[in-house]
Amino acid sequence: GHIDPDLFDVFMWEKVYEKYAKEWNNQLKGWIEDSPVPADNDGGWGAQWKMICVGCRTMEPWFETFFSFLRSPSFGIDTFIMFLKSLVEHAGQVVRYNDVTTTANMRVMQGRGLVNISVCFPELKRSTEWRALAYERLTDEITARQVYPDGAQKEHSPSYHETCARLFSGAYELALVNGLAVPDAFRRQLE
Repeated sequence: GHIDPDLFDVFMWEKVYEKYAKEWNNQLKGWIEDSPVPADNDGGWGAQWKMICVGCRTMEPWFETFFSFLRSPSFGIDTFIMFLKSLVEHAGQVVRYNDVTTTANMRVMQGRGLVNISVCFPELKRSTEWRALAYERLTDEITARQVYPDGAQKEHSPSYHETCARLFSGAYELALVNGLAVPDAFRRQLE
């Protein structure tokens, strides 16, 4: 018989896609099982829970892969529940360990992660509180700590400038597409 090449490509893509979805499911589940949240500290400089890693995981990679694989049959409900519980633990760490003495971009990463958790999962009990806190911290960072009046990021590095600009604008865009307001000072400085 005749095989339609377009149909073949779709079939092959689904097969490859499921391979990656299954692997992500296994890796996410394994990481969560092997990396319990510290009970009484910010994770120090350990790879799993140091605060910059908490921010990095929740600001982009976990959310990009989660929404990419959400409808995959390889992403199990048990992993989904573990993922949500871990996001709550990540949010708790960001709320508890707020280092305002740092001049680095770490608080921006943490703030953006907290925005993602609170906006993407409004059904979580503390999401409204977390969202307000995240935008409050991001407003503080963009108006008083991270950005000069001319718009340059204070670490004087093009890559850090790009990272912070992307995180600030991403937090704004996420609010916009979800019909949420951001503080006027945040929006003005971003503009």
